[in-house]
Amino acid sequence: MIKTIYFVTRTANRLYLRNYPVKMEQLSPDACQLAMQVTTTENDDDMSIIRVSGQTWRELLKREGLTDKMIEDWNRLFTRVQLDQPLVFVWDWDLKRQTETPEEYFERHARMIKDAGGIVLPSRR
Repeated sequence: MIKTIYFVTRTANRLYLRNYPVKMEQLSPDACQLAMQVTTTENDDDMSIIRVSGQTWRELLKREGLTDKMIEDWNRLFTRVQLDQPLVFVWDWDLKRQTETPEEYFERHARMIKDAGGIVLPSRR
């Protein structure tokens, strides 16, 4: 199956929105999930929204070297966040590289999400 997706690219200091065919059967399952959920990689467009579930606040703060007691004190004093709920954020697309195929673009983004400990959530559309 081939899906046409609009990519933001740069040529000679100008940004362009250009459509490229994406060969879905060549993508890994994670990259295919990304490509299936979007019609463009323009971040200002609602059709580019991918929600990613990541680590919890507690995991992020522990990675920064805080102890459990320090985390609880921080949470009590400065904010009231759900420390053990995964953070959910909207993925920020970058420019498609000129030497990169559309399939390589989605594979790169799938790898970045996985390396960051994220999980792509199902589309709300």
